[in-house]
Amino acid sequence: MIVVGCSAAETLFEHYISATTEYFQVTDRLCNLVGLHDQFDAAQRQTEQAGAKCRAALLAIEKHRVEHNCS
Repeated sequence: MIVVGCSAAETLFEHYISATTEYFQVTDRLCNLVGLHDQFDAAQRQTEQAGAKCRAALLAIEKHRVEHNCS
């Protein structure tokens, strides 16, 4: 849960929402490309990048919560 009124936490959470949405979309695309090797390889790289972006956004939220006592 984000503390209402903490604009930094709210911004970080919005970034996380965006990253998870992107991760879902590229993962869904990857699932539909099974068997299409060239396209699958490119989509797999995109999925890995989106996953890293998602994890980084979550870590930023966790770091902010610790540093600013947001809950």
